[in-house]
Amino acid sequence: MKRRTVNSVAALLILCGFIWNLVGISAQDIVSSDDISGGSSVFVFRKSSKVPQTKASSRAQPLKRSLAQRTETRKKVREQISTVAKIQPTRKRTPKVDPALVAAALSTGANRNPRAPGVKSPQEKKPAPEASKEQASIALAGAAEVYLDRKEIDKAIEYFKESIRLNPQNSAATMGLSEAYVRKGDDALENISPESSTFFYDEAIKLDAKNSAAYAGLGQAKDALQQDDQALTNYLKALELNASLSELLGPVGTIYFQKGEIALAESYLMKAVAARPEDPDTQFYLGLVRFKQNRNEEAISAFRNAIAQNPNSAENHYYLGEVFDRIDRENEAIAEYKEAVRINPKYVDAWFDLGVANYNRGRYDEAIAAYTETLRLKNDHAEAHANLADVYRQLATATKEPAKRNELFGKANGEYSIAAVFIKNDPDLLSAWGYCLGRVGRWASTIDVLNKAVVLSPDASDYTNLGWAYYNSAQKDLRENKTADANSKLLLAKSTLEKAVSVNDRFEAAFLNLGITYTDLGDYNAAVNALKTATGLRKNWVIGINELGIAYRRLSNFDDAVSQFKRATDIDEKFAPGFYNLAEAEFRRGNVKEARKAQDKLRKLNPNLANQLEVILSGAVLSQPKQQVENKVNENNPTKKLPKPKRPF
Repeated sequence: MKRRTVNSVAALLILCGFIWNLVGISAQDIVSSDDISGGSSVFVFRKSSKVPQTKASSRAQPLKRSLAQRTETRKKVREQISTVAKIQPTRKRTPKVDPALVAAALSTGANRNPRAPGVKSPQEKKPAPEASKEQASIALAGAAEVYLDRKEIDKAIEYFKESIRLNPQNSAATMGLSEAYVRKGDDALENISPESSTFFYDEAIKLDAKNSAAYAGLGQAKDALQQDDQALTNYLKALELNASLSELLGPVGTIYFQKGEIALAESYLMKAVAARPEDPDTQFYLGLVRFKQNRNEEAISAFRNAIAQNPNSAENHYYLGEVFDRIDRENEAIAEYKEAVRINPKYVDAWFDLGVANYNRGRYDEAIAAYTETLRLKNDHAEAHANLADVYRQLATATKEPAKRNELFGKANGEYSIAAVFIKNDPDLLSAWGYCLGRVGRWASTIDVLNKAVVLSPDASDYTNLGWAYYNSAQKDLRENKTADANSKLLLAKSTLEKAVSVNDRFEAAFLNLGITYTDLGDYNAAVNALKTATGLRKNWVIGINELGIAYRRLSNFDDAVSQFKRATDIDEKFAPGFYNLAEAEFRRGNVKEARKAQDKLRKLNPNLANQLEVILSGAVLSQPKQQVENKVNENNPTKKLPKPKRPF
């Protein structure tokens, strides 16, 4: 089997000078990995080598109101109910009676209240004339009103109940008991639990189906229990019964927003803002609606209004930063994210999105700092590990110093490995991780990871990348004189890449990798056919054209080889390997003058590479017999019949 490597010194020299980042078909990026192994194989990023990272806000569930916000709403609703009741009484009230005087009101009957001299408790009943029961019912209801005013709710409930027992037709007592149950529910909601409060609100509604305060309270209890549909039903009923309860408009709009019903959310939040424009929570949620609608300037206005009323809300600043970032007002976006984390240093989403904003604009050091803080706060944040890996990968790709590049790829691999523990079944993550593993020569791990990607997504790009891994692993084996292992992996590369082109017969990357694999296996005619397909699909592809020239050269078809090398150097006048190959091929077909011209151009691009040609092109060599020339050319690689071609690695 014929190998295609150059000697180690030449490889190192060329490696430092040629890394080709090529634009792929559709949204994919085809990246030459020619500085890895000795063959200009390509890796295909499934979408792009730099897919913009996604904000936490775009994945998060719609923000629910906080406990503090719900508590404040309850307070304002109660104040509003109280105010409305004073302006326009919501029920007919029994005239108040001092409980100590209830005995006098019951003097016609046998009931007396033992809590005052000569008066029995309401529980100690004896039959009384019908008229006396009605009078007693009124008296007990009057006493209950007093207890209600004193906030002795349990006593008020006891007296209202007894009043109703004595006279079920006492509608004022029934309405009073309904209000007492609302008060009891409010107390339970505030001081015990939302679950316990629902019983009292339900009882209040049974007694008075038009008790808007009961529906409002039950809605707040369901809201606190995150039972959004039931909360919404009760809020809407309360508003239907009493349109004055404008404090419920904001919560209704918020629930509609959380349900994704943006038009209804907008309608209610606009009404809430009209009723009380100074409310920061309503302005905030209106800002979220505008953000969702891509009405960015209006979103900015709403968030700024919210900040004006509540400047210490980290969420207000965070979402304002989100809007600024969306419309590329990056300095303002970064400032708002930083303000959010200043107010709340433990705000994980704000730290994360600060990292995203910096990454998407190529500020990698700042992105690393933000993601590092995200992981300090939440070390199992899978997306932060994956994103940090992407940052290290970008830095590594841009670094020309080999040791630093390997260090950065190593860091990327560490972060990808952690992310993969939490993020299952993501072929994009596995693909990027496989690429980074390959860049540090961990080919066994690369093959394992890319095999998993193929299982999840058996498309042409994944098969191409797996073939890439087998091919480059074979190159490593060849350098270590493990010929049998190399042959086995080249055959695996061949079968995998043939699968890729069967899945997509217009996938140029697969044809290129297949072509160079055929070349290494000695099937030069198949290599020519595959590489002609690759360069036909991707016009002016210098690497593919160079490889096609190499395949022709293996067939001793120097005319076609020269034609391809000239084509490559015409497209890219700085393509040093192409000039090397052109010079050598011209020499092989006896055109020394043209060989010297190509060498002169090469000397300007890469003097060290040009000097290597002197073994072939020097006058001393040319004066020797033909067989001696070939022996001299191949003295470091006696298995080759031809001088070794140069590839961009």
